[in-house]
Amino acid sequence: MTVLSSALADEYPIGARAGGMGDAFIASADNALCVYHNPAALMSLQTVSTDISFGWEGFPLVENWSTLYAKRGYQGKHTGFGFIKQKRDWEGSPYRSFQFIKSSAARISNSIYTGINLKYITQKAGATEYIHKFSLDLGYYQRFGFLNWAFMARNLLEPKMRSFPRVFIFGAAANLGMFIVECDFAGSDWEQLNSEERDIRLGIELNIIQTLSLRGGWEDAEEEEMVSAGFGLHSRLRSTGLEYCYRTPRDDLKAGTHWISYSFLAL
Repeated sequence: MTVLSSALADEYPIGARAGGMGDAFIASADNALCVYHNPAALMSLQTVSTDISFGWEGFPLVENWSTLYAKRGYQGKHTGFGFIKQKRDWEGSPYRSFQFIKSSAARISNSIYTGINLKYITQKAGATEYIHKFSLDLGYYQRFGFLNWAFMARNLLEPKMRSFPRVFIFGAAANLGMFIVECDFAGSDWEQLNSEERDIRLGIELNIIQTLSLRGGWEDAEEEEMVSAGFGLHSRLRSTGLEYCYRTPRDDLKAGTHWISYSFLAL
């Protein structure tokens, strides 16, 4: 799947996915396995508008190819490559970072899936300083009757670099919709998991009809409480999709940011 995304903003949209972008990112347990993130997906929404995100997903040719559109996350194997460029300002100091991502997922039983992301990250801080690190994401997904649920740990091997905290995500989905809980921890060691530096996000999605879902989110992060709302509009087989989200401080609903993304399945 090739995913095109654009961000119309000049701030760090840490709640955009929980509020309106779940389908195209890792949090949608219903159709994204929630065990790896699509390298092309909406990680670019963590950056300013000048950044670039590109990726590719590959599916194997299987006998039940006709069902791949409807359940594209349920095939036996998956592989993907991604590239992300970021340009940020951190406490008055500009820096740039680049990510090269290799993602894979596999079905280990009729209802259990696992996934892994291997990331190579390089950052340029100032004029001459370069930092190079590897990082790792791991995930687990299971279909249990009418309920799908998943857990993911992102940056499990924390690169100890700016803007790459550990992230823990839990998602559950059924026919009516899905629920997301996400915690980010800015500390550089496990003893800081209970510190005040963590960010918490909650997101919910309700399927109105087969092609339309409504989404809402809440987050307590960066010393400001944020709310977000959005929708997802898809074709019946989810081969194409349009995502929209509006994220704003709870105390000033007019000071928000609009986000939009378009995705399509290219064979």
